[in-house]
Order: sequence, then C-alpha cells, then structure tokens
Amino acid sequence: MTRRSLGLWVLGVCFSAGSLGACKVNKADDKAQSAPGVAASGAAAPDPSKPGIIGMTLMTYNNPFFAVLKGAARKTAEAKGFQFRENDAQFDANKQAAAIEDFLAQGVSAILLNPVDSAAIVKSVEKANQKGVPVITIDVNADGGKLASFVASDNTKLGVLTGEYIAKRLNGKGSVALLTHPTVTSGRNREQGLKSVLAKYPEIKLVAEQATRGERLTSVNVTENILTANPKLDCIWAINDPTALGAIQAVKQAKRDAQLFVVGIDGSPEAVEAIEEGGVFAASAAQYPQRMASAAVEQAIRALHGEKLDAFYSIDGSLVTKDNVASFPGWTE
Repeated sequence: MTRRSLGLWVLGVCFSAGSLGACKVNKADDKAQSAPGVAASGAAAPDPSKPGIIGMTLMTYNNPFFAVLKGAARKTAEAKGFQFRENDAQFDANKQAAAIEDFLAQGVSAILLNPVDSAAIVKSVEKANQKGVPVITIDVNADGGKLASFVASDNTKLGVLTGEYIAKRLNGKGSVALLTHPTVTSGRNREQGLKSVLAKYPEIKLVAEQATRGERLTSVNVTENILTANPKLDCIWAINDPTALGAIQAVKQAKRDAQLFVVGIDGSPEAVEAIEEGGVFAASAAQYPQRMASAAVEQAIRALHGEKLDAFYSIDGSLVTKDNVASFPGWTE
C-alpha cells in the first residue's frame, strides 16, 4: 500500500468513526440529547486517566439553591482530583456564552451547565461538542446540542405535586395566579405539571400568569400588579422558593396574607422556616441540590471515560407542608 493510499484509508476510517458519534434526539424538555465522551466531529475527549478541570456556569448565584449546588459540585470535583472553575452568569445569556468560550479556551475537561436561556445556549453547547468536551446540563436543560446527560429533579412531577396540593386545599374551587419562568425548561415543565392537574378541576380558574425569571425582587413587583388586578385571589403558585418569598412580601405589604396561600418549589431553608411558622407559605415541592450536584460531577467523569449515559438522570423530589415539615431532612447530602 502506498503512502497516499494509506492516508486515504486512515481518513476514511476517521470519518466513519466520527459518524458513530450521532445520537438520538429526545423531544421532551426533561430529556437530554445524550452523547458519549467524544464529540460528533470526532474530536478526542480529554484523557480520563489525568483528572483535569471541570467548569460550572450557573444562571445566578443570587439564589440559595444555586449556592448549595455550586458548593457541592466543587466539593465532589475536588475530591475526585479535578480542579474546579465556576461562573455566575447573572441571568445574562451573553455572559454565559462568553464563560463557556473561556472554559474551552482554558482547556476544561467537562462543563456543568445551568442555562440562563435554554434556547440561547445551544450554540455554546455545539462549540463544546466540536472541542470534544462533554456537557452535562443541571437543573435546567438546553434545547439543543449534544449533551452527555441532563441531571435534575423531575420538574414535571414537582409541578404535579404542587397542583395536587392546591386542588385539595381549595376543594376543587378557587382562583390561582401563576408566577412563571418560561425561558428555561425547568420552569416550563413545572408549569406543565401544575396545569395537568388543575385542568381536571374546571372550577379552579387561572386568573393571572406572569413571568418572573425565578427571581425574588422581580416577583415582588409582579405580585403587586397581580394583587391590584385581582381583589379576589385564593392562591399564588410560584416557580421556585425565591419567587414565592417575593410574592409573600408583596402579599403582606398589601395586608392580604389572611386571604390566600402561596406554594413554591425548592424546599429551601427559608421556605421551610416559613412553612413551620404556619403563615401564608403553605407548601414547597422540595429538591435536593447536593445530590444533584454530586450526580452531575459523577456523570461528567463517566462521560470522560467514554461511558454512554442515561439522557436524563432524575433526582426524586417531595412535598413539604406544615404536616410533615418536622421530618423533612432539608438540603443535606
């Protein structure tokens, strides 16, 4: 075989190997587009025998859930011998895209991604794919790109848990306002789960739906407007606990805390304390950020070893109410 023909044969093998990197695309928001530890382009993944760098970018640090998530991920990564680098995107999709560019320039081994915007981040995921760097989405999924795995609570089920609580407490009749976060998959899935339950109760009316970014201060302002427009309101459903706590602040300022109740999602320490007090904060569908973060790092390491991962790694949640709050373990590992 001549050198020229040998070169063409090798090139053909490389292209064939690259084509094997294609993966099945799942349509559900709570399902990742799984890929092995080699990018579809055929670029080699980092050497798994040499622990390298794990980069993590979160939509915000201004939320206790993400503070715990970040700390647990760092602890797990460093215990496995990896360096850990982090980024606060501050609810800015452009800043998050720039952070991923920086991670790739620094030669990170894997990226843990909590998107600010599930659609806007797709191009950044694709750039990591081209570099052969596995991407694990955490808590919020991306709408595209090839993902090694998606690690999160089953957000649809969290929405179902809250919907069942609301329907039971209202005895199937009342008015509900929703504080949403539609630009991220977790927000969409929680809302979908809630509505799938409430749709069974024709006398429960959704009188308002307003986006809040899942952020406390925004929630205060939005809730003030909802309360003004709805003098009769029985329940406010919030996309997460910071949003619920912001809503409660507005409810108390309007002196309407005896007229309605608020339901959130997260099971955060501040929410649990408020539920224990027995006030307007009635229930929260709890997540477990330590478990989520540890699982995401473990999935990243498995991807670096070339293992094929489940598209969706689900972390179970539970509903916290005044009836069971004493037995809730909290955000423990």
